[in-house]
Amino acid sequence: MTTSQFPADTMFREVFDAIPSLVFVVDDDVKIMEYNIAAAVLLGSEKLGVLKQRGGDAMHCLHAGETPQGCGGAPACAKACPTGAITFVDADWTGLEKMRQWADKTDTNPATV
Repeated sequence: MTTSQFPADTMFREVFDAIPSLVFVVDDDVKIMEYNIAAAVLLGSEKLGVLKQRGGDAMHCLHAGETPQGCGGAPACAKACPTGAITFVDADWTGLEKMRQWADKTDTNPATV
């Protein structure tokens, strides 16, 4: 049994791993469900130790341990997290709005734009 969400022998897996940038597939709670080889090089951990963790927890973000919620729970997360680089896509294309709602909920000091 594989721990991957995607079969290793598919064309998808080959394309996914050929992307030179770090790519993470996350669930609605921003927990890592899968990642490509470029991300694996950064993480350097056993896959089971990374899957189902939030990015900041898996990558040992300085702010992840500031609150019991872990990654995303500290006030600094709204500024520290590279949310501008995160793209959420789901079947109804509602992911970006979910990310904005999460940022609004956790940001205690909103920036003015």
